[in-house]
Amino acid sequence: MNKESMKTFYLLWVTQGLSALGSSLSYFTIVVWFSSVVFAEHQNAELTLALTILSLVFTLPQIIASPIAGILVDKISRKRILWSADAIQGAITLIIAYIAYSESHQYWSILILLCVIALVSVFHNLAF
Repeated sequence: MNKESMKTFYLLWVTQGLSALGSSLSYFTIVVWFSSVVFAEHQNAELTLALTILSLVFTLPQIIASPIAGILVDKISRKRILWSADAIQGAITLIIAYIAYSESHQYWSILILLCVIALVSVFHNLAF
């Protein structure tokens, strides 16, 4: 391989690694936020149910959408998918941060946004 292609590969590898790290930290932060702020005064059973729903909302869309996303990723430019997915995930993460700081603690809105992040991450992971 020539130097230019290796430079491009390393750049892609580093940026996508940082993207994956940021996505994982965002999800972890949301779980901690739910545990310590949103459901801080509730019983353990309610917190357990909320965290279970949170995990299902993040996992089930990925399982269901993976076959369809795989077909679409093969037909669309991987570069566009990576850029678009990173931009969408970043925008949604900023919206979730706004909801968290505005103290409007709307559980359903976080669930919908996490579902969208999960769907977008399927495309992102398959394109990488």
